[in-house]
Amino acid sequence: MEDFSLDDFKDVTPVPQDDGPHPIVPIAYDEEFVEVMDIFRAILRTKEYSQRTLRLTKAVIDLNAANYTAWNFRRECLFELGCDLKPELDWTASVARESAKNYQLWHHRRCLVEKQNNGDGELEHVAEILAEDAKNYHAWSHRQWVLKKFELLWDEELKYVEGLLNEDLRNNSAWNQRHFVISNTTGFTPEVVDREIKFTCNYIEKALNNESPWNYLLGVAKASSFEHTEELIQFGESCTRKDDMCSAAFSFLVEIYNATCNSQKAIEACEYLAKKADVIRSKYWLFRIKQISKQS
Repeated sequence: MEDFSLDDFKDVTPVPQDDGPHPIVPIAYDEEFVEVMDIFRAILRTKEYSQRTLRLTKAVIDLNAANYTAWNFRRECLFELGCDLKPELDWTASVARESAKNYQLWHHRRCLVEKQNNGDGELEHVAEILAEDAKNYHAWSHRQWVLKKFELLWDEELKYVEGLLNEDLRNNSAWNQRHFVISNTTGFTPEVVDREIKFTCNYIEKALNNESPWNYLLGVAKASSFEHTEELIQFGESCTRKDDMCSAAFSFLVEIYNATCNSQKAIEACEYLAKKADVIRSKYWLFRIKQISKQS
């Protein structure tokens, strides 16, 4: 990608920022920022799509990576000029390594992938970003979009998620992704539910107070219309016997008891949480008691 130079825009009349006649607290932009943005505003008026304006958008983004208008105009340039999008994807990947939680960047990348209608390499790129921050919402959102857009890429996703859970069983994003994958592929069939209950209980036993798999297990129970409640209640109660301060287990039991119309046990679990296992959220559990009482 060629270097940007203001000399390429000597024929362009800059458009200064309009802060009104009496700006109260004007921002002290540095000289380079002012010069580049004044040219950019002028180009936006003329809608010139060229290699020099493409270089200009990169300069604007380098100065402020969150400038949505610059990203949008850059896409317009790329598409109008019929540019090869592979170098652009490579560049956005390099930007992501420095600014991985940039909304504009990920939207830009999605538009590029959608334009070329090819998701090759996208899961690998996201995996690279997640290796640095396994709970990056933007990366996960892009990954889910890619999977739904290019349906042939689902095959290895459960294996990928399991690898993340082996690295960090508290990775709530990975648990969420597991539910997403199953919901969009096999669905929670009886066989899948059996498998997922065993899988999740195994992880829970490794760390009883880890809320992530408990929440996932509750999601599995809901997906199966609470058909395995007896098994789940036995498991939850066995965990509370192992650790009578395991708030995650008691919280899970509240929902299972309530779903199976055992309101008395649900209320007792709420009372135990409020008074002993989860005192910091006692007001919430008292509120849940009122809710459950009204339902019964």
